[in-house]
Amino acid sequence: MRPSVPKHGRVDAAFRTLARSLRVVQKGINSAAAKAMKRSEYQTVERWMEVGRSVEDFAGRASAFAEEWKRLVKAARLATAKMDREPPQSHARLAATPLWKFSEPVLRALAARGQRATTEELIAGLEPSLAPALNDKDLEVVPKHKVARWQLSVRRVRRLCEKEGRIAKRRDGLWELTPRGRTVALGKGDAKE
Repeated sequence: MRPSVPKHGRVDAAFRTLARSLRVVQKGINSAAAKAMKRSEYQTVERWMEVGRSVEDFAGRASAFAEEWKRLVKAARLATAKMDREPPQSHARLAATPLWKFSEPVLRALAARGQRATTEELIAGLEPSLAPALNDKDLEVVPKHKVARWQLSVRRVRRLCEKEGRIAKRRDGLWELTPRGRTVALGKGDAKE
């Protein structure tokens, strides 16, 4: 049996149940709006549409929480598996800050820079705010790349944020916030676009 977060399946099941229930609610709202439309009650239809958008927004945030939960469980599984493989040592090796921890600071820095920046501008803007939180491993220079490990992490977090729809995929090298990324940067959670 692989080590993991105890009873994590209950939380997984709760998120699946919530998602199913929200789909049922959305179908009910659509049905009510359709009936009002048939009766030409356009104000009622508009109110149902507002309710539907709110439920859809909530469903998006619930989905984001479910994904965050999956990442947490996976990280815990990997950490405990690694501990099981490594012999106990008197001096534990210092680990670099996990990649996902750079996500929100990157989004906030982009928002502060007008929602668009080059990699160099972003790293320069992040350095003062991240410096107190960086450990010795983060500050190590990676010989192959000739930059600090934390700077590589910032560069790598781009793909993660693009996958989550928080940063736009661009070919010109600029980092650009999406509406979803702006929501997270402003500390309002994570909403579906």
